[in-house]
Amino acid sequence: MARRKSETKREKSAAVNPPRKRQTAATLLLAALVALFVATPLVASETASENGHGLLVIMLWMLLLLGWLLHGVLQGGLRLRFGPTEWMVLLFVAWMAASTLVMDGQGNARAAINGFWRWASLALAFFLTRQLVRSAEAVRAVSLVMTALAVGLSIYAFYQFFVTVPATQRMFADDPAGAMRAAGFDPQDEVARRMLIDRVMSHEPTATFALTNSLAGFLAAWLTFLIGRTMWKPERRRGWLALGAAIGCILILGGCLLLTKSRTGMIASAAGVVLYGLLWLRSLGDREISWRGLGASAAAIIVVCVLGVGLAVAVGGIDPLVISEAPKTLQYRLEYWRATAAMIAEHPLFGCGPGNFQDYYISHQLPQASESVADPHNLFFEVWATGGSPAFFFFLGFLVCMGRRWRSLGGVAEGEQGNENNGVPVAGHEWAVYGGAGAGVLLSYPLGLMVGLAPEAFFFLASFPLGIGAVVLLRTQPLNATVLETVLETSLAVAFVVLSINLLAAGGISFPGVAGSWWLLAALWLNLTDPPQTEFDLTPRRVLLGLAMATVGMLIFYRTAFMPALTAPAILSDAQVAERLGQPQNAHKAYQQACLIDPWSAVYPARLANFAFRQWRRTHADQDWAEFERAADLALSRNARSRSLRKSVAETYLQAYALSGEEVRLQQALQQYRVLAELAPNSSYSHAQLAWVLHLAGKKRQAADEAAEALRLDALNPHADKKLSIYSAPNSPQPNPQQPRPQKGGETLEQVMQRLRSTIH
Repeated sequence: MARRKSETKREKSAAVNPPRKRQTAATLLLAALVALFVATPLVASETASENGHGLLVIMLWMLLLLGWLLHGVLQGGLRLRFGPTEWMVLLFVAWMAASTLVMDGQGNARAAINGFWRWASLALAFFLTRQLVRSAEAVRAVSLVMTALAVGLSIYAFYQFFVTVPATQRMFADDPAGAMRAAGFDPQDEVARRMLIDRVMSHEPTATFALTNSLAGFLAAWLTFLIGRTMWKPERRRGWLALGAAIGCILILGGCLLLTKSRTGMIASAAGVVLYGLLWLRSLGDREISWRGLGASAAAIIVVCVLGVGLAVAVGGIDPLVISEAPKTLQYRLEYWRATAAMIAEHPLFGCGPGNFQDYYISHQLPQASESVADPHNLFFEVWATGGSPAFFFFLGFLVCMGRRWRSLGGVAEGEQGNENNGVPVAGHEWAVYGGAGAGVLLSYPLGLMVGLAPEAFFFLASFPLGIGAVVLLRTQPLNATVLETVLETSLAVAFVVLSINLLAAGGISFPGVAGSWWLLAALWLNLTDPPQTEFDLTPRRVLLGLAMATVGMLIFYRTAFMPALTAPAILSDAQVAERLGQPQNAHKAYQQACLIDPWSAVYPARLANFAFRQWRRTHADQDWAEFERAADLALSRNARSRSLRKSVAETYLQAYALSGEEVRLQQALQQYRVLAELAPNSSYSHAQLAWVLHLAGKKRQAADEAAEALRLDALNPHADKKLSIYSAPNSPQPNPQQPRPQKGGETLEQVMQRLRSTIH
């Protein structure tokens, strides 16, 4: 009898504990999801794909996927959300993978691989959000956390504007040469000095982002979301506290947005307010409009906007250039898009590959363009140019699926009861979100240290605590279940549209810090509007198959991206140390090992080529020169369109010609300069370089033709910092284009081109 009672107790315990364990696992997975979304904007993500920044975050996303699938195996199945939007995303990522494979041997393979994994991680973040954020209350908590993060970043940006930036400007004014050396520039380089002055004297804050427009896009999205939440009247007395906190947060976010001077961010935010107004009018139906209330609301909005703009002007956050320079900014965008359209026409199927936009863009850049951009400042053009037409149409299909949900919005006054919570308590979800947000802030510090971009102490000591206060106050807004889903659905939809509008004229769709919010808003909006047919059960066998496939994917990521980025730089450092210690054999071995560990990067064979050339200068041994040529050819095969790499190889051949006097070296340099001119056909500088080397090779007619072309293109470019006149005349037998502006009376590169042109023409 006692044995039977013991067995009954064990059975009851087994029946109770598994759900509790499953609940704990679900909340931990949700907390990890939020931690990654919070940590990502706190570390600048606008850096080039080739350097490997952000790969650790991608690995964490993959580990989260494995954890979710393993949880499904242990609990005997999963409830999967997967509909037309997920199919579009899956097909989009698959075609991006195909584009990456095509790039192997044609473009920058390392940048393409890392860029693809960035896209894959964004899609994975969207997918996991669809699976793990299961209730309206969880959606609300995640949205509040991201809004509070935006508030914290805004406060951090205010600190930069009033404290950090003025201090940097004073330091530069007191010792310009020292400031340039500290930034890694030659104090004698006039071009670099001018660029650094423009950067230092800029008052626009960036917070933890690398670009002002990235901060503006992030703020515009969550500012619009908060405006939507604040439109609702509080139902109880304590709701006025949340209303006051929301208005204060709106002023902080809006003020910081003004300080960024981002026209795209401001226009997108204004469009969001207009959308709210249209939805409000639609929600009225046949009811009579209260014109008095409508007029009072409009007057309040106008007063707040006027006061905000006036305050921004008073502190120097906005100046007349914000308005007067708008046509010029639009002109630049049109130049980017014209060149990008030519890229698409040339590579319509697979595009130029992720991470390769800038190297291909230079071949189509207009003569009058101001700069060689890393992205076209438009989400559609960027997707189309990098992934090709199929990727673009899959991406467009995703947006069409999202747009169909817009028609189901009930407006800001009506709503329907939301989805089920699938048996997971709401409180567990909510506090998992808040705990994950705190963990994400703490996680951002070691992630930032790894790439040298950790937030300053002020963020953790002031911005983070104030963000916590914002969450506490905003959370007190009392809303019943029906109104809660209506508020969230409308606010998330409008915020998604606002960020999309911003990305129509600003880069960021491939930057995790900005694009992460775009995919998050889409997933949260979908989670509130999903029809029942998008959910189905996965059997343990299918979950196990998914776990196996995800494991294979993670191993591929580890081999192609994570492991090379983790080990090759350390070996390169060992090679440099060995070279400084006078151990050339050890250095050579380490350089070669780095090339083998990362078989897709051109960085390591380029470093090996530089090392071999330094050895050749010392020994003039044939084997050292042969090693240089092998390494240079390997580097160029891994990044065939890199102008900086090819220019370095060309200049090395010229130096070898200067040291040896061998004509073959000059011919090898000439070959590289020809390719440089072909890669940048509208660059006056590239043609000027080629003209000078043709002159050295005794090809006077060809030199005159290239000089004439350089001068023609130079006349088309209106930008003073791009003119040939800012460069010194090259020294025979090699040009030195990095020399500063010549002293008064010295010959400029423009004058050299005029002299070469006059020899024949």
